[in-house]
Amino acid sequence: MEIHYQTTKTEQKENEDNASADGTPGPPLTPKGHGGRLDPVSIAALNKQVANDKQVQAVCKLIEDHVNMNRKNNLAHAYRQVDALRARA
Repeated sequence: MEIHYQTTKTEQKENEDNASADGTPGPPLTPKGHGGRLDPVSIAALNKQVANDKQVQAVCKLIEDHVNMNRKNNLAHAYRQVDALRARA
């Protein structure tokens, strides 16, 4: 799926300035249409592109591991507090 934007001469110049080394036009700097907002189809396409990025997947894995470690530590802390309260009682 390709995302097409209606561009003006100024935007075409910006796109040419952002072109990659192989000569393909670069993405527009700011999306046009809908008051500068993306439509739902464009958002879905960008989300899919981001989700398939290896660096994003690596960061998500690190965050998930961090959250799981915090959850495990909090649970262990709660068990220690309960044991300490039982010992006092």
